[in-house]
Amino acid sequence: MRSVTGFCVLFVAVLVVSPSARAITVSGFGPFGEAGSRHGRELGVGDGGEVFELDFFLKLPGGDSLQLSDGNLPAEIEFAFAYEVAGGSTDLLLRYSFTNRTGAPIDDVVALSFLDVEIDEATNSFSNEYAEVAGSLGSGAADGDPDHFEVDEAGFVFGDIFEHLFTAELDDTNAVAAGTPECVSMALAFELGRFEPLERIDVEILISSDGDTLGSFSITQRDSDPDSPTAITYSGRVARTIDAPAGSLRRGDADGDAALDADDAARILENLFHGGLAAVDCFGVPSADAGDANDNEWITIADYLAARAAATSGFALPPPAAICGEDPDDDQRGFDVVDAAFSVELGPIEIDPPRGPTDRDVFVPVLVDTPRALTGLTLILEFDAVNLTPFDPSQGDFPLFDSTLGRTLARVVDGSVAGGAIVLALWAESDGGVLVPGDAGNPQEIGRVGFHLEDFAIVRPFGWAEDVESAGQVLRATLVDESFADHHPASSADEFAFVRGNSNTDGRVDISDSVFTLNWLFLGGPDPLCMDALDANNSSLIDITDPIFTLNFLFLGGPTIPPPFPECGFDRGPPDLLGCTPCACPPYPAGDPCAGG
Repeated sequence: MRSVTGFCVLFVAVLVVSPSARAITVSGFGPFGEAGSRHGRELGVGDGGEVFELDFFLKLPGGDSLQLSDGNLPAEIEFAFAYEVAGGSTDLLLRYSFTNRTGAPIDDVVALSFLDVEIDEATNSFSNEYAEVAGSLGSGAADGDPDHFEVDEAGFVFGDIFEHLFTAELDDTNAVAAGTPECVSMALAFELGRFEPLERIDVEILISSDGDTLGSFSITQRDSDPDSPTAITYSGRVARTIDAPAGSLRRGDADGDAALDADDAARILENLFHGGLAAVDCFGVPSADAGDANDNEWITIADYLAARAAATSGFALPPPAAICGEDPDDDQRGFDVVDAAFSVELGPIEIDPPRGPTDRDVFVPVLVDTPRALTGLTLILEFDAVNLTPFDPSQGDFPLFDSTLGRTLARVVDGSVAGGAIVLALWAESDGGVLVPGDAGNPQEIGRVGFHLEDFAIVRPFGWAEDVESAGQVLRATLVDESFADHHPASSADEFAFVRGNSNTDGRVDISDSVFTLNWLFLGGPDPLCMDALDANNSSLIDITDPIFTLNFLFLGGPTIPPPFPECGFDRGPPDLLGCTPCACPPYPAGDPCAGG
């Protein structure tokens, strides 16, 4: 789409001003901002000065610069032209606006402006003018100032300025300086670099008969005749904006540079596990949606993998990905519920050495059951932080999470009331890699977690958490399939009914339960069938306060034992890692495995 707009009333007639005003007079512009007698559109400057040619060029990859007045600008590049006469009619501000509607970046773009003015030609010759340059040039797309210039004779006698306009290689020389007057033509070039989708570039050119300038660099054309007071100053500057609504984003473009590359994937990973810089939208504003590469409204290892695949193999991310746009929905796509087809469990725990009171290590195998190949995962293992100390490789230990399947990350974080939690992350080394093949119903080991066991302690049950906060992020348990979809895994940990305070699981709460707990705590008595039952005061820990709490309730009118009590029921909080077994709530009917015999 192309359009021509104006800021002001079009000056059809010559403005009535005094000669000292050095007025600019406008009769109109062509559809691409061209003007001057060459184009049949008079443009007066100063006292008797006239523009012979005003033109604009755009250099795109794959050919010469496009001279806009030839009408060959691609339709996918939206163009608009506007102008304003200001400064008491001594300044003419021109704005050439381009918006990239191609849906893809365009590299190595250069914009060029050309101006050929004849000063006081009615009283002087055409070839007694010269130019002066002032200020400093810019340095590429990093700033808005002109990056190159050229002053030359326009080619009627000598000069190669037009050749350089078409190749976008202005030579940064003034060939018509004060000592060598001639017919003057001038050009400015702006290196725009990458022209992003939905980006709008405004190139502003100022033609002033009063010495006003834009930016840091200018060219001033003068007449060598001392009776000619007219001077034309020519300068310009570039501004860039994203022509999209606030909050618009490119999915997976975590650093907001309009390119899906390895830096985006790395930023998502760093933010997820180390609290690094958040993903940003097209305007540089933090945006979780920009980092949500698989568009399920949750940032996980899947988003890193999807962004990496988009950068390395062209994996198509959900919209908006090609251009800046708004997130179309907030659908969690099933990740808000447990996917029973995907599960996680613990294998047989190894204690080394298996017996003895001191210097024992605990190795906990982690298994996954998946119907589809996995490319990554994050799991949160809860553990008894009182009696277990996670391996610390910085202290000479084995790896905390030992796996040979891919890249690993393991971090200890605060967990439930009962102790700590470990975030376990694992992902394929390269795009297209598989960690675990799909094999429903056959749990596969992905690695082992290592701990030191406190002297004389026993290993209490582990648990799985759905999510945990770490490094300022909420990390959620997930198994990621080969299409980078998240699956919130089920845990094989079962919940069993019990009666709180019934330490010996004989079906009633009495003094024998306090004796059982004290015997287990201090005299090496038999292990309980249900740790939860021993936690009489529901503190999520088992210690001497539990038998005292039971005795106080039984004999001294103390507080009632918290539920489940006095009937069998389930633990409803606070969360703990104590656990239970299927046989903690007798009596059992005949034939039930817990009934024995």
